[in-house]
Amino acid sequence: MLNDRGHLSAFTLDRLLLKSLPEAESTEARAHLEACESCRTLFSQMESDQKKFEAHVFARTLPAVSERAKPPSLLERLAAMWRIAIPVTVAGGIALMVAYSVRQPGPSSNRIEEPELGIKGGPSLQVFAARGESVFPVKEGTRLRPQDRIRFVVQRDEADGFLLVASIDAARKVSVYFPAGGSESAPIEKGRVELPGSIELDETLGSERVFAFFSPKPLAVADVQKALERWPVPPRLDAKIATLAFEKEPPK
Repeated sequence: MLNDRGHLSAFTLDRLLLKSLPEAESTEARAHLEACESCRTLFSQMESDQKKFEAHVFARTLPAVSERAKPPSLLERLAAMWRIAIPVTVAGGIALMVAYSVRQPGPSSNRIEEPELGIKGGPSLQVFAARGESVFPVKEGTRLRPQDRIRFVVQRDEADGFLLVASIDAARKVSVYFPAGGSESAPIEKGRVELPGSIELDETLGSERVFAFFSPKPLAVADVQKALERWPVPPRLDAKIATLAFEKEPPK
């Protein structure tokens, strides 16, 4: 729970904000916050960032749309999801939100399953970026800049209760964004979840692809890193995967 400097780890703070710590660990962490001004200040900033994000982003996405809309047709529902989902281009030039199902094949098969369309009920990944006072959704191919900050919103189904978010950039560097500092996937609540904290993009230019691994059991960070180092070979992990890529370009 504590890092080598005697403070709460980033992983613990993230899980405390998500309310996913066991009761005993949550009590211990909050007791530490009361005694440690440094950790208390950091956690307060994380809570403030979360409230700002909800005010600027969630009000423009699915909850607000649903309250104002009459019961839509199937075509209207797909159109609404197009406006708020992360589009990924698939065969035939059609853009849909895709959740890759890459279950580990059984002994008699070496075939990787085809992508599943995550239109209804399946896990999904959304990414939002902040540049100055501007907050905007990140879609497939969106152009970002170093020092832009990104945040993640995910939605999981009943079967896949653990999450790990990672990326591979143009320099083939693999980074794990969630859980911060953890050694394996973290449990998340069912439904729509805004992950705590934000990521400031570094100076590496070019394409960066983000992956959200939804799994029924925790995945080891080391296994995910090895799998992504072989990209574009699809990761052979017991997980459903939502993915998108953006481009990092020089500041203007």
